[in-house]
Amino acid sequence: MNGSKLLCGCAVAFMLFGSMITPVSAGTDADRSYGRVEQNIVDKNPDFKVDFEYGIDGYAVYEKGSVIRLTISCEEDFDGTVSVSPVDTDMYPTQSIKSSRKVSMAAGDEVKLEFCVDNLGAGRVKVELTDESGEVVYSENDMLSIANDDMTIMTAVMSDSSDDLKYINDLQLDCYSDTVNVDRISVTEADMPGSELGLDALEYILIDNYDTSKLSDDQYSAMMSWMYDGGTLILSLGENGEKVLRRFEDGVVGCAAVGTGSADVSFADKAGQVIAEQKALGVTQFEMNGGSAVAGISDPAPIYIKNIGKGRTVVVPYSLGAPLAADEKEQKAVAERIFEEGLTATVCDNVLRNYYDADSSYGFDTA
Repeated sequence: MNGSKLLCGCAVAFMLFGSMITPVSAGTDADRSYGRVEQNIVDKNPDFKVDFEYGIDGYAVYEKGSVIRLTISCEEDFDGTVSVSPVDTDMYPTQSIKSSRKVSMAAGDEVKLEFCVDNLGAGRVKVELTDESGEVVYSENDMLSIANDDMTIMTAVMSDSSDDLKYINDLQLDCYSDTVNVDRISVTEADMPGSELGLDALEYILIDNYDTSKLSDDQYSAMMSWMYDGGTLILSLGENGEKVLRRFEDGVVGCAAVGTGSADVSFADKAGQVIAEQKALGVTQFEMNGGSAVAGISDPAPIYIKNIGKGRTVVVPYSLGAPLAADEKEQKAVAERIFEEGLTATVCDNVLRNYYDADSSYGFDTA
């Protein structure tokens, strides 16, 4: 993860709709065009400074929900309302709810606010501050460089060893008759929203070597609601399974660690042919309420799945960040088998519908 994600002005500026627009960068991977904000201040007020972040580490998708985080500072006392709302465009009429919060700030204060909107539309968002009389004292109309819907299973990876999971970017899965790519975003609890709307752009969440007790009650509830609506949660255990399962011992997942150890594990493809073997692989033994073992992938350490609403939990006794095979090709083949067990009809339908719907329309594209 990048360090500070406060947004700052760049040296380049240009004119849009007659106003000065300052491109602002968020904390995303350097090779990605999304995560930026073209900030257009409409009602200027030197007493206010607004920093704008959105998405999961800057990743959001057309016409899907998203988290929006504002950091507001003021030079004078302020009592009033802060609101955010996606703005209609000709190509993307947006049916979205305006979100508002009452705030009270003393001079020199800074307040951090989180909003989760149900639909970003084309990515134009209005931020407005009004005083107690309803008068607008500051506003901006920003354009977000959000992603087009493509044939991608976007996976948020929570791991203290995220570099060991970079290889999942190259995974490919079969959704019906189409092949879809897996992409990843590395996140921490600081990136996770407190509402399922903020997770709308994700298909999978993978947790590996991460202490899930860091998640707040709201973040945990958001994750469970997101899964009920069709998301896939992969819990990758290995030697650190106890801390991965801390948040999931009770509740709908109901999976608790009962010990750790090692095992000589062999991995097979769909035809039952062994594709990789690993000696003394670290594993966590666990008990799962209602889960079912999946035979034929990893023996003698099977993965377990549990359908929850429209979604699914996949519990892997070993770590996907550990060496599972002799080379990278075999490692990817093993991971693809496990990811395919997380594919539900909801995930496939969403990915393919979003792609083909987007392909038949025009969208805002970022260079």
